Amino acid sequence: MFRDPLVNEVDEELRSRYPESRVAVIYERVEETREPEPGPSIEELDLPGEVARILHRRGIRRLYRFQYEAYRHILNRENTVISAGTGTGKTEAFMLPILREIYYVRKSNPRAMILYPTKALARDQLNRFTDYTVYPIIGFSIYDGDTPRRQREKIGLNPPSIIISNPDMLHIGLVYSSYIRGFVENSEFMVFDELHVYEGVLGSHIHHLVERIKRTSREKPVFIGSSATIGNPKEFAEELFGEEVVEVRGEAFRKGMVTHVLVSSGYLSRWSVVAYLCYILSRKGLKYIVFVDSQQLAELLTRILKTRYNVNIMVHRAGLPADVRRDIEVKLRNGLINGVVATSTLELGIDIG
Repeated sequence: MFRDPLVNEVDEELRSRYPESRVAVIYERVEETREPEPGPSIEELDLPGEVARILHRRGIRRLYRFQYEAYRHILNRENTVISAGTGTGKTEAFMLPILREIYYVRKSNPRAMILYPTKALARDQLNRFTDYTVYPIIGFSIYDGDTPRRQREKIGLNPPSIIISNPDMLHIGLVYSSYIRGFVENSEFMVFDELHVYEGVLGSHIHHLVERIKRTSREKPVFIGSSATIGNPKEFAEELFGEEVVEVRGEAFRKGMVTHVLVSSGYLSRWSVVAYLCYILSRKGLKYIVFVDSQQLAELLTRILKTRYNVNIMVHRAGLPADVRRDIEVKLRNGLINGVVATSTLELGIDIG
């Protein structure tokens, strides 16, 4: 018997459906939730009153210890890499000192750029960032390839204090866009979230992009990295940024309970088993994302689920119009569809609840 009752139900259904094919759940691991080590209360920090009230509305009364360490280092203008478990608040660790600096030290915008590896992840995080808007001092805008041209011009002429984008947009924009060059010239903080993605050839690209950022900036910005899955964060960040970096390490566990399950497809095609597994999850009212390694497979699996099992599911992949991808993300988050079959476009940190 497995610890999670749902895993037992899935295992029984799979064995009943494929009695001769050795299809079954063969492994389960449950990650228990824990709270990171606590730090000071919000009242003990020198945050603007409006920001403190926003934190209270979100139920945040106290920082974790690692968040406070990052807060102090970033305010001291030290390049910082933050490594902590999923869902433990790395975003607040780098966001709060930036918000404090923007509020108390008035300069021309933008003051910071926050870069994500994918457009979907950036837009997912925007919903979280906009909670911290303090009009007219603190504001956020996304500037990427999906931003309509008219909106780009509006942002370029009157930028908010924080721009959310991706490294590829900077790579192209530093050559072809006067707006992006202006963003980089002004920004005092450059945040690279999901830092672990930037390895190998992509890491070399980011390293050279960082060097171009330094040459373009009026004053060398503070570089900040954040990730849940780096074993050597300080060494990695220093290679990437070409700068000395302070490491802030929180607890490695994630916040919230997660069950990991391995299913054997036995003698059958794994995609036949995946399709039936999705059907089981849909009947139970659960949301899910199925990751595949090609657009063709994404379309094929979606067609099987719709025609054979009547599952309300959609494809999320590169090549779809930006408004279609955003509509799919909203429908998944709001429970209007059972699930999504995706390529790498949704693989990084999307919060579907």
